[in-house]
Amino acid sequence: MTNPQNPPAAEKMFRELLPLVQTALNAIDKEFGEILINDVFNRVYGREGKLDIKTRELCTVSMLSALGRPDDLKTHFGVALNLGWGLEELQECLLLCCIYAGQEAAIVGLNIYRECTENP
Repeated sequence: MTNPQNPPAAEKMFRELLPLVQTALNAIDKEFGEILINDVFNRVYGREGKLDIKTRELCTVSMLSALGRPDDLKTHFGVALNLGWGLEELQECLLLCCIYAGQEAAIVGLNIYRECTENP
């Protein structure tokens, strides 16, 4: 049973989209979906005592931008917004990542930023 005052990390991250995420993952592989939701999102992202979930998500956006992973970045850009990051803060994060990740990563990240600001 979830505590409405402190829901699991996956609920904080995906909000009303969580059932869609679970369905999509289960279509690939049910066990994989359960591991990803329960172990990765709820246990790793939910380790609030070490680093809060909002900061963990900013780290995720940074890494996905640096790796040039547009599909994952788009998903996690929405999650970052759900967790309270603002568009200007995310833009600053992407600009900082570009210094170390290079021009291609910068273009990927900023294109996702543009998409999200044009279609919030």
